[in-house]
Amino acid sequence: MASPMPQQGAGGGADQVLGLVRQIVSASRMLGQSVPGAVPIVRQINDLVQQLQQKIIQSQPAPEPQAPPV
Repeated sequence: MASPMPQQGAGGGADQVLGLVRQIVSASRMLGQSVPGAVPIVRQINDLVQQLQQKIIQSQPAPEPQAPPV
């Protein structure tokens, strides 16, 4: 029996996308360790992924302001 999908809180979609970004970084690091000649390319990948992460964060809606105290 398959387990149900975990509930997503506020910004759950962004959390999922940023998780994918972390997977890219992790995989590229492993490639750099496995293939030393690929290190310059891995650096380029990580630089581009950093730019991607910034775009993802910037594309998120602004948080809602808190209600004033009563």
